[in-house]
Amino acid sequence: MPGTVSVTLTADTYVLVEATITTFSFVRLFKDKVKDVVIANTYELKQISLARCNTDKIDADKLCRIIKMQVLSGEQTISPVTLPPPEIQELRSLFSTYRLFQRQASGGRTKRGGSSRQPC
Repeated sequence: MPGTVSVTLTADTYVLVEATITTFSFVRLFKDKVKDVVIANTYELKQISLARCNTDKIDADKLCRIIKMQVLSGEQTISPVTLPPPEIQELRSLFSTYRLFQRQASGGRTKRGGSSRQPC
C-alpha cells in the first residue's frame, strides 16, 4: 500500500492536508513528487468543522476547493504550517509520547482531578 497514493501524484499536483500528529511523516512520503504541499493549521479550516454532516468525502471536497481557490487566485488564503526538520519532528514525537505516558500514569485525570473527557 505505501506506493498506492504516489501513483496518482504528478509534478503538477497540489496537496492540502490538515495538520495532525502524523502529518509530517505522511507528507515526507510524497512531498518530492508534487508541485506543492500545504499543511494547513486546523484552526484555519473551521468551515470544515462547522458542517452539519461531516464525512471524509465532504471534508476532502472542501479541502480541494480551498487549495484550488488558492492556486488559481495566487493569494495565500491558508497560512501553511512549516515542515520542521526531522530532528525537531522526532523531539515533538518524544514529547507527545511523554505526555501520553503521563496521562496514562495519572489515570486520565486533569490537574483539577476531573476527567479529561467532556460529556457528550
